[in-house]
Amino acid sequence: MCMKVAELVPIAKKQLKYAPENINHAEILKVISQLTELIKSDLPPKRSGYSYGALLYVELYAQLTELSTKEAAQNLQDLWIGNERLFQSFKKTTFSNGKKRRAIPDQPTLTRFMNKIVQKGLSQNLSNIILWGQFLYTLKMKFTKDDLTLIADYNDEPCRRNPNDPYCFGTKEGQTVHRTLVFSIISGDLHIVVAAFKIKKREHKLPYFERVINRFKADNIDIKYFLVDRGFYRKDLLEYLKNCKISVITPGRQCKATKQKIINWLTGKGNRSGIMFLNLKYVRGVGWKCLTMNFILYGKGNHQLSQVKRDYQSGLISLETAMSRVFPLLFIFGNKNGITKVNGNEKYIRDLYRKRWDIEIAFRTKHLIGIGNWLTNRDSRLLRFGLKCFIYNQWQISQYVQSRSNSAANSITLKEFCGRLTVNRGFWAL
Repeated sequence: MCMKVAELVPIAKKQLKYAPENINHAEILKVISQLTELIKSDLPPKRSGYSYGALLYVELYAQLTELSTKEAAQNLQDLWIGNERLFQSFKKTTFSNGKKRRAIPDQPTLTRFMNKIVQKGLSQNLSNIILWGQFLYTLKMKFTKDDLTLIADYNDEPCRRNPNDPYCFGTKEGQTVHRTLVFSIISGDLHIVVAAFKIKKREHKLPYFERVINRFKADNIDIKYFLVDRGFYRKDLLEYLKNCKISVITPGRQCKATKQKIINWLTGKGNRSGIMFLNLKYVRGVGWKCLTMNFILYGKGNHQLSQVKRDYQSGLISLETAMSRVFPLLFIFGNKNGITKVNGNEKYIRDLYRKRWDIEIAFRTKHLIGIGNWLTNRDSRLLRFGLKCFIYNQWQISQYVQSRSNSAANSITLKEFCGRLTVNRGFWAL
C-alpha cells in the first residue's frame, strides 16, 4: 500500500463525530502497514490492481463497524475518492467505457478475494499472521515488554450437528460446537490475542503449543509464566513447558492424591502447601522420571481457607462440603525470573492465575460484535474469528494508551470503540 500515515490524518479528521464514521482510519492503516510484508507470501494471487493492504483494510473496516461489505466499501469509497493512488498503482483514472477508477475495492472484488483465502485453506495462516503482526506492533511501540505471561484456552462456537465433520465436537449439554485453541498474552495491564487454531477431534494439541512458543523464541522473547486450566493437564505438555523454562500455573487435578492433600489440611495432618510428583515415564535401571509440582490450597470463591477449616473441625459443615470449598493450584517452576519460592507468595500466585480469566472475558466480549454463528464453513468462521480478535486487541491497546496518557479518563466500551454510540471518546488514539 502506497501511503504515509501522516498524510491520512487530515482526511480522517474530516469524518463526522457520529457512528460508525468516527473511526481513526490512520490508525487502521498504520497497523496494516506493519502486516503487509508478513502476509504477502501467505495470500492467494489476486487479479485486481488493489494492494493486499487495501483489501484487508476494507474487510477490517467492515468487521469493525458491523456494516455489510457493500456498505463498508461504499463508505470508504466516498471517503477516499480522489486518493486512488494510495491503494493501487495505475496510469489512467478513467476507463475507455467512461467509468472512473475506484479508490476502494468494491464488494464483488473483496468477496472473491476472501473466498479464495477460505478455499485455499489459508484462513488460519492469515489470521495468525495478522495477530502476530499486531503483537509485534505493540512491542515496537513499547506497549508490551519482552517478558510475558502466556494464556491458552478453548473458544467454542455453536455449529450444526455433523458426525462426518472432524471439527464438530459434542458437549455435555448435548450441543455441537466448533472448537478453537486460542493463545493470548498479558503484559502489565494489556491483554491481547496472539494466535488461534482450529481443532480436530482426537488431535494432539502439543504441536500448536510448540508452534506458538517457537515463534516467541525466534524473536528472542521470553515467556515467564503460562496460565492454563485443567483441560490442559497433560504429561507431555507440562514436561514440554518445563523444558522450555516456563513456569506453569494450573488447577490441581481432581484425583486421589489431590483430594488427600485437601483432607490432610482439613484434619490438621498436612500443610497448606507442599510438593507433589507427576510420573512421566519409566526408565529401565533408573525408575520413574517425575515432574515436581508445588501444590497450594486456597479458599474457593468468597470462602476463606482458614474459616473452612475451622467450620469443618467445629462440625458446622461436612467433609464433603469443606472439600468443595477448597481450590488447589499447582505451580511448576520453569525459570528463576519471577517467583523463586512458593512460601510467602501464595497470594501473588493466586492473583496471577486469576488473570487467566482475561481470555474468558475476551471470548464473551467478542460476542458483542458477533462471532458469525451463521457461517457453516469452518475456515470462514476461523477467519472471521481472527478478525474479531484483531478488533478486540485494538480496543485493548486503545484503552491502554488512554489510561497511560490520562489515568482519570473513563474507559471506552467495545461498543463505543466500534463507533456504535452517538458520542465517542478517543477511538484508536495512539
